[in-house]
Amino acid sequence: MNELNTNEVQQMKRCSNKNCKDPVKPITEFPKNKASKDGHSHWCKQCHADYRRARHVKMTVVEPDTDNVEMAEVEAEVLTAGTLD
Repeated sequence: MNELNTNEVQQMKRCSNKNCKDPVKPITEFPKNKASKDGHSHWCKQCHADYRRARHVKMTVVEPDTDNVEMAEVEAEVLTAGTLD
């Protein structure tokens, strides 16, 4: 008889992110999450990384503050006025 070694059998899980390129992956591709039934997150590590990267870009691109722009213009005028004398 062939006995299956539990180390040889890999558990698979489906990533619930609709944009995941390869939704069925080994369980090792999912970060740990104690709150989940199976102990792993519902999104794979790659989807989490993609989301965090996109969120970081979105959060760092902010509209300029008009007060700071006006202050920068005033500082530039002061600096150029000082060099003309």
